[in-house]
Amino acid sequence: MLPQVAVALVLDAEDRVLVLRTHRHVVDREGWELPGGVVEPGEDPQEAAAREAAEETGRRPAGPGRTLVSFEPLPGMVVSPMSVHVWTDSEPGDRPLDPYEPGRARWIPFAEALRLALTGELLGSGSLVGVLALQAERTR
Repeated sequence: MLPQVAVALVLDAEDRVLVLRTHRHVVDREGWELPGGVVEPGEDPQEAAAREAAEETGRRPAGPGRTLVSFEPLPGMVVSPMSVHVWTDSEPGDRPLDPYEPGRARWIPFAEALRLALTGELLGSGSLVGVLALQAERTR
């Protein structure tokens, strides 16, 4: 069993998504991803996603968030619960960025995030599933 992971999909009033540009050493790839990380014992997954976004980007999701999707990325191999939570507002975080986080945050149009997902430039299942699930929800 792997730790539970929560991902933040943070949008702004211009329909831009908060993403990180990072290099992931395990797969030796540079790419984009949504902020997220491990849910601490006893922590609510949505709160974990908000905390991780603030630690990694300096922006804390604000207002009511909601769970967009929960899933198991590798159900035939390992228990690894993952969830993506969406917000439509954020505010500056009240703590300095985590010095161990390797990414560089920026806002990109949602349409660009969708393009990154479809071209393999969006890293990680949480990022991919989150962007694609939001697009599916919007086109329903």
